[in-house]
Amino acid sequence: MKGEEKGRTGAGKNLNLPQSPRKGKEIGLDGAHLPPPNTKTKNTKEKATKLRFPICKVGDEMECKFERDGSWRIVSIIAVKDTGNQSGICYYVRFKDFDKRLDEWVDKTRLRKKTGKVYTEKQKRLKELKRIRGTKRTYHDLEEEHVMTPQEAEYEQQHEELNKMRNIDRVIIGKYNLKTWYFSPYPEKYNRHGGTMFVCEYCLKYMQRGSSLRTHLDDCYLRHPPGNEIYRHDGVSIYEVDGATNKVYCQNLSLFCKLFLDHKTLYFGVSPFYFYIVCEYDKEGYHIIGFFSKEKNSPENFNLACILAFPYEQRKGWGRFLISLSYELTKREGKTGSPEKPLSDLGKKAYRSYWAHEVLKILSKKECDVTCKEISRFTGIDSHDVQETLKLLKLTGGNKKNQCVPPSKIQLVEKLLQDCEQRRIKRPPKREFIHEKLQWDPPVKQRPKRSKRKKVFH
Repeated sequence: MKGEEKGRTGAGKNLNLPQSPRKGKEIGLDGAHLPPPNTKTKNTKEKATKLRFPICKVGDEMECKFERDGSWRIVSIIAVKDTGNQSGICYYVRFKDFDKRLDEWVDKTRLRKKTGKVYTEKQKRLKELKRIRGTKRTYHDLEEEHVMTPQEAEYEQQHEELNKMRNIDRVIIGKYNLKTWYFSPYPEKYNRHGGTMFVCEYCLKYMQRGSSLRTHLDDCYLRHPPGNEIYRHDGVSIYEVDGATNKVYCQNLSLFCKLFLDHKTLYFGVSPFYFYIVCEYDKEGYHIIGFFSKEKNSPENFNLACILAFPYEQRKGWGRFLISLSYELTKREGKTGSPEKPLSDLGKKAYRSYWAHEVLKILSKKECDVTCKEISRFTGIDSHDVQETLKLLKLTGGNKKNQCVPPSKIQLVEKLLQDCEQRRIKRPPKREFIHEKLQWDPPVKQRPKRSKRKKVFH
């Protein structure tokens, strides 16, 4: 009785009675707590996800706004992906009639359907030809149009499939932060969209983090390329590196340069090649600028397999420097040579400029009284490249037996040579290749010795 009375007066606690609710909450008929009106619990709080659909598919042609000048250009859609953030769906585009190094990821704000008012570069040139000449012309009439054979077309298709998209966006080497141009077959863990790769400028080892690079530089023993120094003048040094002796270094070099070269297929089979590396040296060490590779024994007489001046040193004359070195090596071997084809767009421009200048100098010196074979012997340039250069300069028409250029065109030769010299004066190269400073002799080929049998006398 005392316990009941205490329970009724509230001094005790009666478990049979419904418990008083907490402040701000209500109790349902079954005694369960209900949420306050117009509120949501964690279980019922769900964000409404919007379905996002791409505005085009892979293979479509669209118009894209070019950020450099704000113009609209025709692009082809290479890939589509959903980033999962506020930027939404992104599109990997390739600009028509432009180099693949301009490929980039864009969002839908920079894309629109084709309006018919934007033309490709080929269409613009074709319209200009029609306007000037007033005749109907096709793409095959354009100077640089090249009709590929079925074998070349198949190779180009395979190459496009393997090198469809860039796998590394940026790379840091030395004091430079570079945006890459093309695909390079680095290990899969380095293929991070928007990521950066770090490369040691001395041994060219690649890393994922800057802290790893700083630790590596404390332990790296190299301060110049591992090879024989064959040239030193005015702060520039050239090293000859044997791919068979220094495989890892040459493989790292090949992987790195593939980020800036499109048609390069040599990555790991470096043993049959020599690598000629140009550096600028200071108190800290030798800083790589560019290189070219050369096959040790080329049945086609190729004197250069791959050439590259690194992006931070381009448009300074280093391409001509490397080309001059390659032909000087060829002349000392007593041969004529030609670079492997196809050349990149930058390589083709550099070679045509070099060929034109060297051929014009010989024609001017000999007053056109010279044949293609003689020009080839004097310059080391292959005779086919000499003939192609004469066609581009519109100097053909001479007697094939005696002269490649008629004497009547000597004034045109002098004018073209003067134009070349003036362009070099306006934009002088950073360094000139001095042939006398090259300390190099061609390797002597030793025939295998025959096994001598002992004579047995009976």
